[in-house]
Amino acid sequence: MTARFLPLLMCPVAFCAEIQTLAPLILTGDKLATQAEQVSGSVTVLGPEQLEALPPSAGTYQDLFALCAGAYAGNPGVGTFSLRGLSQDNVFGYLGTGSNALITVMHDGAPLSPSTLRYLPPLLWDLNGAEVLRGPQSLSYGPNSMGGALLLHNRPPGFDSHGAVLTEVSEYGGLRAGLAQDFTLLPQELALRVSYLHQQSDGQETNTYSNDDQFGATRRDNVEARLRWHPAK
Repeated sequence: MTARFLPLLMCPVAFCAEIQTLAPLILTGDKLATQAEQVSGSVTVLGPEQLEALPPSAGTYQDLFALCAGAYAGNPGVGTFSLRGLSQDNVFGYLGTGSNALITVMHDGAPLSPSTLRYLPPLLWDLNGAEVLRGPQSLSYGPNSMGGALLLHNRPPGFDSHGAVLTEVSEYGGLRAGLAQDFTLLPQELALRVSYLHQQSDGQETNTYSNDDQFGATRRDNVEARLRWHPAK
């Protein structure tokens, strides 16, 4: 009786020997070279023409959301902005913890923290374009992109000596002055772009306790220099 069941006991061993191991599957991707058409979810691409449609008073990246459906600018107390109802700060955005952002913001490939967005928000000055990605983007931009991503791109240095000047005066002692210029160091090989922006305002708030009408005064100077190198063949 033992010999009769012996072939049945050996069948699983023979079956296991026929199992083949699949070759490893490797997935690669370049988040900097991804085209908007290949991104999952809904994407809004804002180019130079769309940025020019913003009102002259637009100053920071939060003004971009006037051109995007489902995007809303916030305030320092409840997150800097939201996409489809998700606060950029985190699920506890009303507490202002800033410990686990749900939307990634990248400025020329460098991620910006919630604290940076709150106290040193990116400026629209010298901005060349922006992309608003709605929906999970964790595979491309990291675990803090479950609610989407905002990609900001400054104007790169060019070889055509492009320049720009900005002068704006407003109430409450408001002043904005900017200057940007391209410099060709080596023709068609090395270019430099220098950008400067000055902002100041006495603020709209008045501290009635100390009778200080400049209680909300601000002043900000932003200087950037970028190099563009095309190695000679």
